Amino acid sequence: MMLANGARKVFLADRFPLIGDSDKNVAAVRELLHRMSPEERERALECLRVPAELRSGYRDDRLEYLVRDSGLSGLRAEADLVVSRAVLEHVDDLDATFADMERALKPGGVALHLVDLKSHGLHTRNPLDFLTWPEPLWRSMYSAKGVPNRWRVDRYREILSNGGLRIERLEPTVLAGERDVAEVRPRLAAPFRNLSDEDLSWLGFWLVCRK
Repeated sequence: MMLANGARKVFLADRFPLIGDSDKNVAAVRELLHRMSPEERERALECLRVPAELRSGYRDDRLEYLVRDSGLSGLRAEADLVVSRAVLEHVDDLDATFADMERALKPGGVALHLVDLKSHGLHTRNPLDFLTWPEPLWRSMYSAKGVPNRWRVDRYREILSNGGLRIERLEPTVLAGERDVAEVRPRLAAPFRNLSDEDLSWLGFWLVCRK
């Protein structure tokens, strides 16, 4: 979609290669192409190694997958825009991820993120009760499984205040109820005990920042 809308090149950074030519992926790309305008479709098809052959893969000069154990891009002042959707709540090292983001962006570049702070199905009765597990126990149960890192919005503010990215927009998408916040507060694990009620209630947010 980015290439179809005029991006010169797209980098995808991850710990695992996710692009493939399975029937499901090809069908999804075909449906996306069907919904595009003729101009968008033409730009998208130009990015294939073999024009109009969806299983041929993408040209490296237009779409490059950066697969590293760290999940970091390693780019230096090459990106105008960094985008993630429901990713940052899973990364192992938020500090390193934002530092990598800052290095990758050109001056004036923008980072746009949708962050999901919910439990991803790991709570019981209260949407916040997954924050009651002691940190060592949480790590022993769920390390290396891609579950949420549990950091709340205050951690993101702290990291950005110490870096070179300026927050332009930060607003919640979903909030826990006052009763849920009050009920879970006495049982919170150590990393979350000093959170304000407002920050504790955030179950997701939009973040826009600029270098």
